[in-house]
Amino acid sequence: MANTFIHIPYSQGEANLGKHNDGFWSDALKRYLSGFEEQGIPIGSRRCVLDELKGSDLDNGLDYFLRVRYARYVDIQQAVEQVIKDLVETGDFEVREVKNNNKGRNPRYIFLVNN
Repeated sequence: MANTFIHIPYSQGEANLGKHNDGFWSDALKRYLSGFEEQGIPIGSRRCVLDELKGSDLDNGLDYFLRVRYARYVDIQQAVEQVIKDLVETGDFEVREVKNNNKGRNPRYIFLVNN
């Protein structure tokens, strides 16, 4: 599908010149996901500081991806429902729950569906 601009809630602005001011292009996430065998990562949305995601099973997740690449305020959750909805609407991504036998609930992942 077409490369689509996805707005994020707290973007780079003037904090880091050279990055998009209010979001990212969906092709950037497609390239990132294509590097994973199953072409999917946990969404990993957490209201926490970035350091709490580092070294966890979520440091390769969507929220971490957005925080370290595009967020002006890296300690604020970026993978909010509107961002996920906008990604799915591109037709290139889908959200699925992945069975997790070790914990009480099944986490949501975002997968590349058209590559």
